[in-house]
Amino acid sequence: MDQSLVTGGMMLLSSTMQGLAAGLISAVFMRGNTEKAELEKIKAGKFKEVIDTLVAEGKISYTELYKYNNFFKVAKLADKTLLNQQPNNDHSQMDFDWFMRFFDSVGNITNEELHQLWGKVLAGEITQPKTCSLRTLDLIRNLTPDEARAFEKLCKFVLTSGITNFVYDMGFLDEKEGHAECHEFMVSEGLSYSNSVIPLVEAGLLTLDHDLAFYFAKDDKLQFENKKMLCVIESCSDETVLFQQTAPQLTTCGSELFKIISESPDFSFDTEYLHLCVEDLRRANPLFTFNEYSRTD
Repeated sequence: MDQSLVTGGMMLLSSTMQGLAAGLISAVFMRGNTEKAELEKIKAGKFKEVIDTLVAEGKISYTELYKYNNFFKVAKLADKTLLNQQPNNDHSQMDFDWFMRFFDSVGNITNEELHQLWGKVLAGEITQPKTCSLRTLDLIRNLTPDEARAFEKLCKFVLTSGITNFVYDMGFLDEKEGHAECHEFMVSEGLSYSNSVIPLVEAGLLTLDHDLAFYFAKDDKLQFENKKMLCVIESCSDETVLFQQTAPQLTTCGSELFKIISESPDFSFDTEYLHLCVEDLRRANPLFTFNEYSRTD
């Protein structure tokens, strides 16, 4: 066990993260029986001295040291994300039970790709408490690296209509069904129905149970969007007509994780796939008009 990964460089953490680390050390390792001298060291951010003492006295098991090592790696990644965000300074809103569950979950994760995702989750909860529910936390805990990678890729193509988050499925259909360009685009992104959509459905992030359906009366409009593009659908008919499109939708847990990922500083929404999908929608729905608008800052 490389103890330096746990105890070295602790002072590089932000004040918010130091406060969280201090609380976890006291609650998990001290069990609430913190001597005054050790408490002062914790308050001063001298985590190395505290950890060294606990290790020397046999108060930390190898399992606990292993879990704290993984937590510290994730905390460092979360700090990098927080550099470009405004952390919530009202600590009264922070749920310590949530952080204890987070510590327990992330402590058993060693995969570096998953550490990146967990870092975004931790930064999101610090920036905006109650962003990630305990149910979503447990779901993330069970994700494989491949599933996490596929979902992060898929988030670039998520669209929102009302309270519904979804991904158009043209790129996952057979290219012979009239969606060759969309299909080729998703292939180039390394995403497919069998290797991406189905595993994410099984993981609980996507659902295939619902279609997007809307009855258009005269002058009705429907819009779907991301932060870069907006598309408005209108009917060309004087009669009430149905617009219907199959599309995998994000579950409640999927929507929570999507929000966390999409608000990270290095995230960028796609516009090319959206444009290809709109072109296919135009060809398949002659009774409707589809207007695309580019959003600027």
